[in-house]
Amino acid sequence: MIISMEGLADGTTVTLNPGNYKVSEDIPATPIQLKLIQQLSADCSGSIYSGESKTCNVVNEYRRLQYVFLLKWGSQGNGDGLFDEPIGIAIDSSNSV
Repeated sequence: MIISMEGLADGTTVTLNPGNYKVSEDIPATPIQLKLIQQLSADCSGSIYSGESKTCNVVNEYRRLQYVFLLKWGSQGNGDGLFDEPIGIAIDSSNSV
């Protein structure tokens, strides 16, 4: 059985019948400069028995991606640090890659 619900920042309570379960979450689209880090606690999957209570914590954290910029371009060739027919690289009118 699949149950779908909206999660709230202060928590959402769900009552399940005894049996196996797994909590998952649809991951929303994120802007290219952000990365979504999702953490699910240990009780987010397993078995639940009659009268048992479990707590599943879902934490979503957005982190800004860090980019490493090239300080020096390689020259033509096919070894380490060299370009052999570069594809998909463009330079704009201010010479930015």
